[in-house]
Amino acid sequence: LQQIKFDYSELYARKIRKEVAEMNKKGIKDKQKYIDVITKIAKASEVRQRNNNILMEDQPHLIKIMQKDVQDSLNIYKIYAK
Repeated sequence: LQQIKFDYSELYARKIRKEVAEMNKKGIKDKQKYIDVITKIAKASEVRQRNNNILMEDQPHLIKIMQKDVQDSLNIYKIYAK
């Protein structure tokens, strides 16, 4: 259960890195735009974690499904791993 939580945190960190890299390529200099993007993704992460906690507590069979889901997503964003 803790591994899934960690993996989802890593996934959202990679999503943030992707967005920041794209903004850098576009030459965006406005600090507030970066803050807005990071805040939006962080809020989505919080909602996902909260919903996952409820689901996993009530339906432990979903853990295997969620492990596969998060691993597939991490692979998609693997170039943004640090």
